[in-house]
Amino acid sequence: MKPGKLILIGVVVFVSTLIWQAPVAHLYGWVMGDRPSAVIARGLSGTPWNGQAAAISLDGKTVAQSLQWQFRPVQLLLGRFAVGIQSAADPIFSGELHLNFFGPISLHEVRAGGSIAELLSYFPNAALPADGQWRAQLQQVQLRQGFPVHAVGDLNISGLSFKLGRNENALGSYSAVLSNQQDHILAQISTEQGPLNVEGRARLFPDGLTYDVDLLLRALPDASPAVTNMLPTLGKPDRQGRYTLRHSGVMPGAAAAPT
Repeated sequence: MKPGKLILIGVVVFVSTLIWQAPVAHLYGWVMGDRPSAVIARGLSGTPWNGQAAAISLDGKTVAQSLQWQFRPVQLLLGRFAVGIQSAADPIFSGELHLNFFGPISLHEVRAGGSIAELLSYFPNAALPADGQWRAQLQQVQLRQGFPVHAVGDLNISGLSFKLGRNENALGSYSAVLSNQQDHILAQISTEQGPLNVEGRARLFPDGLTYDVDLLLRALPDASPAVTNMLPTLGKPDRQGRYTLRHSGVMPGAAAAPT
């Protein structure tokens, strides 16, 4: 190999090492400067290789706290840049982010959860008087422009409540099994416990995050009068006393693709 190429390789390795070992707070300040940005990181420490941030905010809203990351160098041999990420505050999160050189961005072995009210606060246009806890265990999620287009795993909602007027109405706990279909993500929904028996499915499409929901709901004997009286607004029940809930739309923060 010619001396010039050896020198060039040496320079690249030297510069790369300096960047990976440099304080991430200094690099962030150098890259961002005084430019306005929707994403702001605070309390940075460590290096790009292994570091943490006290908080990450998006458009002024804190979306992650006590965030830690660790680079996975062995994944480079498989043609992808991988980083292990975890956050200890609501919403809690752990998983591995893959930036594939020749494929989509994906998340693997995701464990996440938190407050439903806190989750809904990220979508002002979809604000609902609901609360409870949500939990996700996902083997894999593929992203396109930041939105999921493929997903495999389980979602759970526990202690769901809905405020009607001044009254807090308990709606129970539910689960959804996610799977990939030919042109959408399918969620099979069922009741774990509570005053409502819910069964059916929801579909999430990749064309701008359009979705539709098709559920059958039936009040159980321990349902409150508020819940029981709410169901007839959906129409007439079938012979088993089940009411049909069908709805379609676009997820908050996404624009539907042109037809």
